[in-house]
Amino acid sequence: HQKKILFVEGDLGASQTLKLLLETHGYVVFHATSSQAALQTLVNKIDLILLDLVLPDQSGFEVCRQIKRNQNLNHIPIIMFSAIGLSKDIIEGFYLGADDFLIKPFEYDELIARMEAVMRRGSVSPIIGRQEGHVEEDIILELRYVVDEELVVPVFQPIYYLDDYRILGW
Repeated sequence: HQKKILFVEGDLGASQTLKLLLETHGYVVFHATSSQAALQTLVNKIDLILLDLVLPDQSGFEVCRQIKRNQNLNHIPIIMFSAIGLSKDIIEGFYLGADDFLIKPFEYDELIARMEAVMRRGSVSPIIGRQEGHVEEDIILELRYVVDEELVVPVFQPIYYLDDYRILGW
């Protein structure tokens, strides 16, 4: 499925360029210019949040804090970014739960690579952490998740009979 990205950035000019770039890479992009709009957009199933530190209504730190405190949202990976790039800001972002941090301006290829890496690390099964209940339903949901997310890659290895080197199976 197409990955859904929430891009939270107050600067409309820079936002449009990056939004277009992400869409050309096949992402569905939701753009929010404020923390309030960002939190409202999270009702959609979002795969990754790109979060600027400087927003018109509150800091990106506060948005990150709110997301990570919410049990329904705290699984969503967050990449924070800022033009300032102070070491203390980067460290605070990581302590609040950000998965990565970029300093503007950044290379678009690096951003895409970091996004993919963060989403790969964050692709944890939705079954983990569920309450005990219907075991059969949980197993079916787990298997559907594994197949849908293409988390299993089949590899075929021949099994040889060593006396005459004929293949016994795969």
